[in-house]
Amino acid sequence: MARSARSLTGAAQLLALLYAVTLLVLVTLLAVLVVSSPVVVSSLTRMTQPSYILPEEGSMLERSIEVAALTADFVRLGNQEAEMIELYRQDEAAGLESIGHLLDVRDVFITVWYVAGLSAVLVVIGAASAHFLRAEEWMRLALRVAAVLCRSVPVVLGLIVALAFGPLFTFFHRVFFPQGNWQFPSDSYLIQTFPEPFWISATALILVLVALGGVSLYGVSRLASPLASRRLPAPSDAC
Repeated sequence: MARSARSLTGAAQLLALLYAVTLLVLVTLLAVLVVSSPVVVSSLTRMTQPSYILPEEGSMLERSIEVAALTADFVRLGNQEAEMIELYRQDEAAGLESIGHLLDVRDVFITVWYVAGLSAVLVVIGAASAHFLRAEEWMRLALRVAAVLCRSVPVVLGLIVALAFGPLFTFFHRVFFPQGNWQFPSDSYLIQTFPEPFWISATALILVLVALGGVSLYGVSRLASPLASRRLPAPSDAC
């Protein structure tokens, strides 16, 4: 018979918390991967980048969108490396520095893919174990905690972004790029292509997707309630 969440042991509740944190990590990384896709990056560039530094033929905005998509494709999947290097070599302000930074960003995304894959495996193993052990209440508790985390963390981070985006941006880069090659002149390709409004919009979109993931997890936990009750054995008439 399924047990209520209060009847779960301390160890079971701790495992539920760890499972919920794993779900939070997975949802967050999936949101990052979605927002960093060339399609989304191109859309954000169109919204936040009115012009581009390179005085080449055609629309400067379209050129900016093309460069942004190429850069996103490289750092996210490692595609078009030769084209990326050739493009940023034309940057007289910070060409080699930009290439070095983008290679570092690519390394970070490799880690993102690995951690997302590992998190997905752990989530599947946890769900399968809960199914075979008939631990419906444990799964409901884990899903509800994950839903709370996925909805509350974006609120907290959203307030920080609104009040102190600059310090948060600096802290992020110092943590993930301690070598310090993430600062560029204002006329460099990277700064011109990805201005501050781009990063604010991208961060906001990631937080919204995580919050929507929390809403979805809460919905799944609600659906698990009738499923759990259906699996309860009927009371025996025997004395």
